[in-house]
Amino acid sequence: MRRSAITVVAAVLFASVLTMLALTRSTTPVAPTNAASPLDLVPPHNEAAELAAAGGGATPNETLDLAKSSGEDVTLDMVKRMRAQADAVPAAASGIAWQQLGPYNIGGRMTDVVADRDHANTVIGSAASGGIWKSTDGGANWTSIWPDRNVQAMGAIAQAPDRTLWAGTGEANPPGGGLTYFGDGIYKSTDEGQTWKHMGLPDSAAFGRIAVDPKNSNRVFAAATGHIARSVSQRGIYRTEDAGETWERVLAPDTPMTGGVDLEIHPTNPDIVYASLWDHKRTNGTRTYGGLGSGLFRSKDGGDTWERLENIIDPLPAYDQTQTGLKKDASLGRIGIALAPSNPNKLYVVAGGPTGPDKGFYFSNDGGDTLRVGGRAYANNGFQWWFGKIWVDPEDENHIFNADVNLRRSTDGGMSWANVTNGPTSVRPPLHADQQGMDFDPSTIDGDPATPVRVFLGNDGGMWRSEADGVTNSWVKASNQPWNQSYHLAVSPFDWKRQIIGLQDNGSNKTWTTAEPSPSDPELRNVWNDAGGGDGHYNAIDPHDDRIYYTCSQSSGAGSHSCWRRIDSETGTQASRVAQIDAPGQRYTTDAPIVIDPNTPPKAEDGSQPPNAIYIGGNYIGRSLNRGTAFSVISPTDSTPADPTDPTDALPGAIPASEIDIGLYTNLYGAVTTLAPAKSATPVPFAQVIYAGTDTGRVWKTENAGQTWERMQGLPERWVNKIVADPDDPNHAYIGFSGFRQGDDSASVWETKDGGDTWKNVSYNMPNGPVDMLEYDPRGNVLFAATDVGVFDLKDGDTSWYEISVGLPNVPVHDLKLSGDGKRLIIATFGRSNFVLPLFTDAVDGGGAGGTAGGSVPATLSLSVNPASFPTFTPGVEQDYQTKTTANVISTAGDATLSVSEPGHMTNGAFSLPEPLRVELSKSTWTAPVSNDSVDVTFKQLIKRTDALRTGTYSKTLTFTLSTTNP
Repeated sequence: MRRSAITVVAAVLFASVLTMLALTRSTTPVAPTNAASPLDLVPPHNEAAELAAAGGGATPNETLDLAKSSGEDVTLDMVKRMRAQADAVPAAASGIAWQQLGPYNIGGRMTDVVADRDHANTVIGSAASGGIWKSTDGGANWTSIWPDRNVQAMGAIAQAPDRTLWAGTGEANPPGGGLTYFGDGIYKSTDEGQTWKHMGLPDSAAFGRIAVDPKNSNRVFAAATGHIARSVSQRGIYRTEDAGETWERVLAPDTPMTGGVDLEIHPTNPDIVYASLWDHKRTNGTRTYGGLGSGLFRSKDGGDTWERLENIIDPLPAYDQTQTGLKKDASLGRIGIALAPSNPNKLYVVAGGPTGPDKGFYFSNDGGDTLRVGGRAYANNGFQWWFGKIWVDPEDENHIFNADVNLRRSTDGGMSWANVTNGPTSVRPPLHADQQGMDFDPSTIDGDPATPVRVFLGNDGGMWRSEADGVTNSWVKASNQPWNQSYHLAVSPFDWKRQIIGLQDNGSNKTWTTAEPSPSDPELRNVWNDAGGGDGHYNAIDPHDDRIYYTCSQSSGAGSHSCWRRIDSETGTQASRVAQIDAPGQRYTTDAPIVIDPNTPPKAEDGSQPPNAIYIGGNYIGRSLNRGTAFSVISPTDSTPADPTDPTDALPGAIPASEIDIGLYTNLYGAVTTLAPAKSATPVPFAQVIYAGTDTGRVWKTENAGQTWERMQGLPERWVNKIVADPDDPNHAYIGFSGFRQGDDSASVWETKDGGDTWKNVSYNMPNGPVDMLEYDPRGNVLFAATDVGVFDLKDGDTSWYEISVGLPNVPVHDLKLSGDGKRLIIATFGRSNFVLPLFTDAVDGGGAGGTAGGSVPATLSLSVNPASFPTFTPGVEQDYQTKTTANVISTAGDATLSVSEPGHMTNGAFSLPEPLRVELSKSTWTAPVSNDSVDVTFKQLIKRTDALRTGTYSKTLTFTLSTTNP
């Protein structure tokens, strides 16, 4: 049975002097604020500490790439083909549009920052996988100036003297998704970002920097970084002298994995250009972020010829492990460069090695002819390759900043350095970790170093602003930043607005607090607050009590998971670690799944209700019957845990030596990646049928709660991202695979209707690429799929998928969940925060074929509720107060039902009226289409003589729903 619905959220208000009953759509955005949120008070995530904890192993970003590729090579043509195939999928009917949700108050990773050269307090920022954004009020509000359907992965931006904006797509940092989330060239806009034109270099994959001649807007240099995993044709330093109509490679790399990463143009003599090349590569098991192709170069003739700069006249720093400085050597990695605008002969350089440690900080007083050694610019010793950028105060040649985990600052030309943040005595949140971009507002530059300059900063926590030269305690966090990178999503079965997401570098976050258990803002903009640190990953909400929930961060590779249980109460939240499985030789991916069993156990003999079982997936599967206090192993274990390459009975099987010996994925590969406990037809203490998939491409099933397991046959052997079991039939299940393949092996979605005895490829016209998540709606028998190129749906029995794309940017979708009532689909994207889709028939049928007669009637359910008011409540006098309003109903459906949520009690802060609010409808069902039918809505509130009343405003949010089963 299909059900379509439209919902109106209404707020009932009672004021002590005048009682108003206001029934309106709650679409008013929350006003921006600079006040610190609970999230802001959590120390910034430290990715260097993450690497240290992993023993130098893979970060969540890198494991994401392993999952996307399913351990195989991914070519540019494969990804381009996937995008083209997505464009060919028919769209669901018009009128079904995604609606933007938050988070707005967290912020995600930035890659570059440009302060507008002509407009004060105006800044443009590029989000790593979220396009380009502009603020005209110093970061309080942001507007996207990048087309939603363009590639959203961004690397570099620049503004020319004639105000032309340049954008290089594809992030030069080697981040999560680097194998597949690359760019498609360079663009420009001549109208402040209203429109953009592709200007070439489509095979560049990523850009580290764009620099425009300060005297000639048509002359632009671009550092094309190339692809992280394979050689591309357009790498190195490119120059255009005709505003992008043609490009010439003026500095070519001499190794196949070398590209351009940084640029600087002399501000008064633009024939002098500095550039750095970076030789770097990552495979599924190794990272080598340095090589013979890396180097620092200078041109004195506008890029026609180049010379290498490596003449360091001081003794090299002791921490330069190879003592080779900037010379051509396999130990030379990423190089960042900056000129002092107030003294262009002053050149600053930072350099790193191929495995993470920095090699040195250097400065030159003669434009690079000779280089001197300064103080140590970096405080971390783990991954200089994530940063490689340095910036100079335009009014003070000795005032410089270096990108690091913490923002580093020097006031003596780099001889000494200190961290910059908002300290514990500041009312502002501390600066987030991992600095990425900086620029100085030209409107505040007057040539006097004593006058403060406004500074804009972008990091992995979004955008920031300082009105005081960037000093400690001066940084203000921007607001309204909807470009978070999400890994996973959980939605309460009782209230769709109660959500938890796991974010890249920003932990797990939830939409509610104990003071406001149901968020009042339907757009969920600024309500998000901390629910766990690290990189947020899997999360889950108890199906019977959504005050109990679980959040996980990345595994460290030490053979343990990182999941927590949290329980809310009126006084706060109690957090406790979910227990580890007691078995030797454990392995977990950074994205280890935690899943709650859909079966509610029978009540105990004493009448109490046991909790639903929970499961943790590593190379073993653990089941807990006490909310994670203890686990029992329900899958085969490894008899030789010291050697994971040996044959084993564990579900993932033996791990290839190539994935073990290299070290990067030690204890992070060879594990269960998805679990699907099936709901039984009769009450059971826990699922008897469970499906499980692994990163090694195996799919298993048990029919006796884990006592024995059977491997499923006839399926691809690729990384298994998701298995879903039909809650009405444990023999009906779907699997979503990762990876890119061609021909018969390209299928990414498979279905069984006989418990896995046979499997059918139901990929049909789906794009050939990773399927990140599946969600099945048993009400309409519809399967939803989240992919890197959008959201698609398939109705049982159909042979064609539809794309649900209206209002959705061209951004990877990593997770999706149905609301408990099946009326909304919520998605978490990797770059543009969350979206919600109201579900109608058109969303799952593509709108249908229509009739042959001229004219048509669109499917319509429309509901509006008018305002009303209560009289003033009088203390000490018993009275049943009453007020009325009307609702207007329009429906083209064969039937319709109007319902209202359980009213509950009106509240005034923590104080509730003793008697519940009552709602009566004069009419609630229709058996035929109706137009503008009026319904009387009566509200009643009993106040007894002894009821205590508190002065103030009472409120209660009600949900009116108009639904149909026969659209």
